[in-house]
Amino acid sequence: MIPPRWIVTANADPDATRRLAAELRIPDALAAILVQRGLGSPDSAKAFLRPDLERLSDPHRFADMSVAVELLARAVREKRPILVHGDYDVDGQCAAAMLTRVLRSAGGTVHPFVPHRIRDGYDFGSAGLAEAQRVGAKLIITCDCGITANPAVSA
Repeated sequence: MIPPRWIVTANADPDATRRLAAELRIPDALAAILVQRGLGSPDSAKAFLRPDLERLSDPHRFADMSVAVELLARAVREKRPILVHGDYDVDGQCAAAMLTRVLRSAGGTVHPFVPHRIRDGYDFGSAGLAEAQRVGAKLIITCDCGITANPAVSA
């Protein structure tokens, strides 16, 4: 087994680290990381470590979110095939599974696709495009991938 490798970018203030570790009853290493990230106050550290739905950012702050929501709603309403393309790692698979389940429960015609790590590689590429064509997808949603897949998206 390969031992974990930690890369610490800057030294955290030792006094702030000790205070935060004591106040929150957390390990010094975690307190140091929080201090380094500007989360040295107990309130900001707690908010980071224990997030809640009320503190989520407004998703409509993303560019063209209303356009994306309308495209998705129309695809579900009109029963247009939707390809949900997740990455092969655990968060990509979970995201693809959750999106597929939610969209199907809303009445969508959804085809999940997770590429084979060795054969298909990372990101939305030719395998994802071929699957989208195979199922006749009118909308492709990528999760945990696709942000730099410009050639495949253009195709």
